[in-house]
Amino acid sequence: MITEIRNTLKSVLNLPTEGPRASLTASLAIDEIVRRHRKDATKAHKMVSHLKSDVEPQDIEINKMWRDPHNKDVVSAFMNNKLCVEAARGDKDALEAYKRYAVQDYFYLLDSVKFMALRLAKVPFDDFDVEKLQDEADSVAKYPGYANDWFKTCVGELGLSADDFRVERTIAEIAYSQYLMHNAQADDWYNLHVILIGCYWGWCKLAVELYKSDNTDKNTIFYKNWILPNIDLTSGKPEIAQSAKTLSKFLDMNVGMMTSGVSRAQGKDLFRTALRLETSLFNSGYEDVVRRSATGI
Repeated sequence: MITEIRNTLKSVLNLPTEGPRASLTASLAIDEIVRRHRKDATKAHKMVSHLKSDVEPQDIEINKMWRDPHNKDVVSAFMNNKLCVEAARGDKDALEAYKRYAVQDYFYLLDSVKFMALRLAKVPFDDFDVEKLQDEADSVAKYPGYANDWFKTCVGELGLSADDFRVERTIAEIAYSQYLMHNAQADDWYNLHVILIGCYWGWCKLAVELYKSDNTDKNTIFYKNWILPNIDLTSGKPEIAQSAKTLSKFLDMNVGMMTSGVSRAQGKDLFRTALRLETSLFNSGYEDVVRRSATGI
């Protein structure tokens, strides 16, 4: 039954083709709705229909953090990070840094699979509900595909080779992935989605600003493979991608799950730290890579 519900919801939501992070974000929203409302298919279908609707998100919960004066420093650092701003202008050094960053983002997507697996361990199971256990495991199993899609983009569009991936993870990537792993084991279900604001909604917010900038060079690999996949042009004007809108609606819809002052304080900390880590990951593109040996040691 739960598999049938998820397949129905996928047909309603139409998982995005905007890129691996977009697919990861939208898939996570679907999986959580199914998990929470597996015994009420009508309610689950209604919730996903709202996520898919043309009703614009109000961004209530995201803006509480994004526009908080206390967070002005991390938001500004993210929106003005050197790699994205300079790569958008077509700066040669920045475009090379973007390629190195793309490799680290591939590692991040791989590590996100571990994040999802750890979250799976927090879901209570009935010893006699094997179908649910199988379905949850299948849900995690699809996430490596997002990393593989990005690898193909890096090779096919960015001109990278398999040898370019034989490098060590940067300190920024290690810190980010370890932060995800640590928080995946927390009990606060809602805040596990707050942590996604920086890694996807923030991306789209920045992409829209760069698209509108007169300084942006629209003939670069950065424009084609980072800016365009993170915006929606169907209305004739640049907007954040549909999957980012989905995340915002999802957070507003489920804010009731954040039931305590402690939970809200943790959410604010997650938002700030995740945004700082996103900025650091961008900046790591300017670092010299450390090559791995042929044996991987």
